[in-house]
Amino acid sequence: MEKQSRYSEKRRLLIVLAGAAIIGLLGIGYGALVRVGIGLSCPFYTLFGLRCPGCGISRGMAALLAGRFDRFLEYNLLAPLIVFYILWVCFFCAKQYVKTAKWAYRSPCKWVDILTLVLVVAWWILRNIVGL
Repeated sequence: MEKQSRYSEKRRLLIVLAGAAIIGLLGIGYGALVRVGIGLSCPFYTLFGLRCPGCGISRGMAALLAGRFDRFLEYNLLAPLIVFYILWVCFFCAKQYVKTAKWAYRSPCKWVDILTLVLVVAWWILRNIVGL
């Protein structure tokens, strides 16, 4: 029974790694499309005329693909934190899946979640009031 359990854990790890590779390749492809002017507009901005906390991240990632690190922060100052947090959540969801075969987010540090939420909401308000 122990050997079968390890096998399924290894199989789940391969599924996670394959999924991450596919998502990474799709992200690079989308970044390349954004770089040449083809991309999706923000649905929140389209509906309400206000910029969401993530507005500009696609263009910023396209700038990173082009090696323009200076432009990355111009598009969205909070982009590094948002990208880090998305990767953080994905990592711990994947870790939980590999161990238990269930997708769930179990944060190892609640203060990271709370601090990120506070910063993102503050950024959302500031960028629409001040125009950052």
